[in-house]
Amino acid sequence: DMPALLEALRSDPSYRRRKLLGAGGLLGLTAAVFMGLLFDEARSERRQKAACEQAGQEIFVDWNDETQATLARGFAETELSYAGDSWERTREVMDDYAQRWAQTRTAMCLGRPTAAGTEATPGRGEQDRQDIADCLEQRREGFAGLIAAWSKLDTNTVV
Repeated sequence: DMPALLEALRSDPSYRRRKLLGAGGLLGLTAAVFMGLLFDEARSERRQKAACEQAGQEIFVDWNDETQATLARGFAETELSYAGDSWERTREVMDDYAQRWAQTRTAMCLGRPTAAGTEATPGRGEQDRQDIADCLEQRREGFAGLIAAWSKLDTNTVV
């Protein structure tokens, strides 16, 4: 009779084994897909962080050891008695500005609030981030312009 045959087939150990192997395989596949997604997300986050850190370093294209040496010579060439002190104060202010700019640019790119309050307004996140990025770029250009102006020093511009 048919019900007895079906029962006999269900109680066959190879049938149970295939069923368990199938379930185990499905579970393994699900776990592998999940781990792959986690790995991909972590890799994407690492790439984003590296890109943001690189964006934060943009200001150091303009403010670097070579630029500082050139400006130090320019201050010294004025032969003013206070030129050395003026250069040291200027360098400290410029160093501080460049560091804060870099930190703010990196934090903004990563979507983190900063001490300067550059977090996005709720509901306007992407637009605020773009506005902040534009502002930071304008400030970096102004910073580069100041460096360019100081590369043409004379006794009237050193205070």
